[in-house]
Amino acid sequence: MCKGPVAKLIIGLLLIAAGIYAILPPFLLPGKVEILGVEAGFAWDEFATVMLGAIPVMVILLGLLMVWIEIEEIKIERAEKALEEKEKEERKRKQRKRKR
Repeated sequence: MCKGPVAKLIIGLLLIAAGIYAILPPFLLPGKVEILGVEAGFAWDEFATVMLGAIPVMVILLGLLMVWIEIEEIKIERAEKALEEKEKEERKRKQRKRKR
């Protein structure tokens, strides 16, 4: 009935399992584990290198995101303050008209 989505789901699960098998740290395995001649954790060192190299970039991007959000928040606060001042002036003007 729904062979397409089920097949994609199975392929996706196999890809996840293959990825985990490739980067599974060798020290977590009790011995040398091989499937079809491929040793488990064969890409662990490369994965660790990429992660160590990516962490500073992620920290920089997180910092940029925080700065951007705070700048936008400051802009919003200034706009709200300006609007409040404008409304205050408008109320004062209306009160002056009433007194006349």
